[in-house]
Amino acid sequence: MFACATAPVKSCSSLLKCCLWVWLHQLLCNVSNQARSREEDKLNHPWRPLPSGRLSESEAVALRWAIVAGCVTLSSMLDQDLVRTTLGLVAFTYTYDELGGASNLVGKAFCTAGGYISFELGATAIVGTSRRYYVRIRYFRHHQWGSHLYRNPSTRLF
Repeated sequence: MFACATAPVKSCSSLLKCCLWVWLHQLLCNVSNQARSREEDKLNHPWRPLPSGRLSESEAVALRWAIVAGCVTLSSMLDQDLVRTTLGLVAFTYTYDELGGASNLVGKAFCTAGGYISFELGATAIVGTSRRYYVRIRYFRHHQWGSHLYRNPSTRLF
């Protein structure tokens, strides 16, 4: 995971939350990609649910939107800022699969880069120290009632 290399890991629980977040969002991308590629998958991957007839295209699209709701819910439970990251990933995925982003080189590159950036931002925010943590420290350091803690090095908390 790139997020572990780019951000200090807060705890094992944040790493597990990150893995769950990435897994659910990857599931979203996979279901979205397969929801509209039945004919292609008949040739290349006939065992998948759509080409084998175990799932209809409308059921796959409904599953995709249910997973979107799950991704947004999970993101809002972890951090409100993650909701924007999730919605960005949904927008890139929708553009790629539904609006023809995959049909030309520029659209494919744009959507793929946006997807990778969304995954990295979300995973790094979960696994590493959050921006809010730094804002709280800055506020605490500059707030009048906390300033005495930073005048005497022996009482320094951070």
